[in-house]
Amino acid sequence: MKSPLLVLAGLAATLLISACGKGDPQPRIVKAELVTDASSDSYFPPYQVKGSIQNPTKHAMKDVVICYRVWGKLKGAKATPNDGIAASSRKTGDAAYAHIKTLAPGETVAFTAVGHPPVPNYEKMKPDPIKAEVTAKWVD
Repeated sequence: MKSPLLVLAGLAATLLISACGKGDPQPRIVKAELVTDASSDSYFPPYQVKGSIQNPTKHAMKDVVICYRVWGKLKGAKATPNDGIAASSRKTGDAAYAHIKTLAPGETVAFTAVGHPPVPNYEKMKPDPIKAEVTAKWVD
């Protein structure tokens, strides 16, 4: 026989879970592709990750931030003379970001995450496989 305290604790936990019941928001990347914007006027054209993200839940999300560290392998790299690697690349791995204000339940939205290449000869470098870091909040 279960203790009445255990039953009561289980009931309270169930009520709490069903009341807030959503856990952490988990939007899903549907597709993503790394592209370079050669039409840019900049000396170093920006790279972009174009894709779409979906809210697979029944609850609206807000402040969805999508981050790709395309040059993550440079994070923490030691400086060598004339390598041209920006200090920001060494510190953060350079990131391309996209921000979506709201994402309705079941909605799929296109996004473009934009960043800048870390080195002058980035065309000769192979970028890291693209992998999204996604954060979001629930709409109250």
